Amino acid sequence: MMELLMMVQPIPRKKIDTTVRWQGRDWTLTELAEAYDINRSTLYYRLFVYFWPVRRALTKPDRNKRQQAKRKPRKLYRYKGKNYSLSALAELSGKPMTTLATRLAKGMSVHDAVTTPIDKSKSRQRR
Repeated sequence: MMELLMMVQPIPRKKIDTTVRWQGRDWTLTELAEAYDINRSTLYYRLFVYFWPVRRALTKPDRNKRQQAKRKPRKLYRYKGKNYSLSALAELSGKPMTTLATRLAKGMSVHDAVTTPIDKSKSRQRR
């Protein structure tokens, strides 16, 4: 029961960390967040804004972490024997990322998409 109790020391708002008593030890929020793989601000809100018990605040999965885990891995394109992301290909070729994405979506090979010059006559004119 003692581990569920938390003691918070009042501190100025500008101070980065507050101390939380958990499992017989004083922890800073940053230490707890890193130890339990939770975003520090999420932990802060759970404890001091929503007044969750420490156990619940630490064991409920962080939604941001779950969303990152669900995110699709970045697609890699093979060019000259190496793998590149779309942004790396754009930087390498000097072409806008949208141009490369459009070319690849239309079925162009990676080599053709990177090496084909941009046709200025087909590009949109700014008014």
